[in-house]
Amino acid sequence: MRFRAIETNGREGVAGSRDGKSWRVLYQGDAGFPGLPDDFIQRGPAGIDAAAGALDRGALVADIEQLSCLPPFRYAGKIICVGLNFAAHVKESGMKTPDYPTLFARFNTGLVAHNQPLV
Repeated sequence: MRFRAIETNGREGVAGSRDGKSWRVLYQGDAGFPGLPDDFIQRGPAGIDAAAGALDRGALVADIEQLSCLPPFRYAGKIICVGLNFAAHVKESGMKTPDYPTLFARFNTGLVAHNQPLV
């Protein structure tokens, strides 16, 4: 499932989609609200599965792009990322397939919400 942290009229919530096309949302205070991604991801696979199940019962959103997205994580000290980790990305980058995983870090202060400019 794909997740997005969102905000509407000052209420924070989470959106989820199993197919990337139809999205369902729950807001803080709603019955079954699973928490924001920071919360349920810390609980591991069981927390992620529970959040997905809760969002399956959330309100359907007509257009996800009309919702205001928040940065995906607020409390992560650092995020370890793997680059060039699939053949299509290696090909589009024009780089050689690495012999070892290419790792890089992202820090909480450098995360932005979906469709927001990088500063």
